[in-house]
Amino acid sequence: MKSSDRPKSTNPKSLSGLLPFLRPYRGRIGLALLFLVMAAAATLAFPLALRSLIDGGLVQTDKGAQLMAMREHFAALFSVAYSVRLVHDLFFNGPPRGMPSVHPHEPPLGMKAPVALLAAVCVVVGVAPALTLGPLVQV
Repeated sequence: MKSSDRPKSTNPKSLSGLLPFLRPYRGRIGLALLFLVMAAAATLAFPLALRSLIDGGLVQTDKGAQLMAMREHFAALFSVAYSVRLVHDLFFNGPPRGMPSVHPHEPPLGMKAPVALLAAVCVVVGVAPALTLGPLVQV
């Protein structure tokens, strides 16, 4: 008797023979199911979030206020998406592959100077914003 001649089983109990082979991968299967549910929830929540973005951005009657609200909503949306990607890459992607193992060293002055200048400008603007940015704001 060939395997194609055998009657097909419609009983899900026939899959119980696979359980011993799946047991070592319980954690991965559970994690995959969790991410599957999270992906489904994100897929279902996206139209609701988009509706909120559109409705929230169009509440104001002033065109300038509408534009600013839409910019804020989309900036928030993209910052959340980038944050999720960053968290995934940092914590769930594992160590970098295919990169040379070079030990860190002190950067040369040519690389430190722009960063130090930027930090100094940030401190000055933070301490005295009226003196530094005041003339630029008052047009």
